[in-house]
Amino acid sequence: NMKPSPSELDTVITQESPDVVIVDGIYLLRSDEKLTAAWEQIRSISISLKSLAVKHNVLVYATNQINRHGAQKSQENDGEPPPPTDTAYGFDFARTVDVLIGLGARSLEDTTRKINVPLARSGPSFNDSFEITFVPDKGDIGGSVSDAPTSLIDSAEW
Repeated sequence: NMKPSPSELDTVITQESPDVVIVDGIYLLRSDEKLTAAWEQIRSISISLKSLAVKHNVLVYATNQINRHGAQKSQENDGEPPPPTDTAYGFDFARTVDVLIGLGARSLEDTTRKINVPLARSGPSFNDSFEITFVPDKGDIGGSVSDAPTSLIDSAEW
């Protein structure tokens, strides 16, 4: 199986001692457990990644997708990020993260995305979205198009 597992990531983290680990697609990992349902695998992987972050004192960024319902809702709602309950493969990914960043779009061709932070274990969360630029082919991701919510700016202790 070509998909790496959390235990294989543990070995790499032990050897390389990075400050940050980026998993671009949690669904591209495989669970260390023999699980058949995708939601069970994502739950197991999410918990394992959280354990790795704590064990190695490393920041883990992991991306996931939204489900079809969430994508449709985002497109119908002027690109607003869908709620955490529309996370692909069940809610366990959203439940285990320290910070969940939501990203919405009106269409795939749209050059901006709306972003929010609906869940934060400690520190501020905000459901009000703001727009950022999103043109990956030109390396333009995250330039602010609209003002960030005041609640984020005022209480930012990130």
